[in-house]
Amino acid sequence: MTTITVDLPPDIYRELQEQAQRSGKPPELVVREWLAERLAAPQALSSDRERAREALRAAGLRDSGRVRTRGRQAAERNYP
Repeated sequence: MTTITVDLPPDIYRELQEQAQRSGKPPELVVREWLAERLAAPQALSSDRERAREALRAAGLRDSGRVRTRGRQAAERNYP
């Protein structure tokens, strides 16, 4: 296993300690699990805007960079 050192601001370190205590795990394990989960995600979306775009795309309301309105969807159904 490889070791990495990360400098954390006091407030983040305090939150990490509290989370570790609540879960009954050592802080190192909490961080390791969080990193594994985060890195395993298919696509890390870095902004709220990107998450919104992905949600619209998944709902079929966004394609080719343009938002599809109900009127446009109806028009596309009537005139393929």
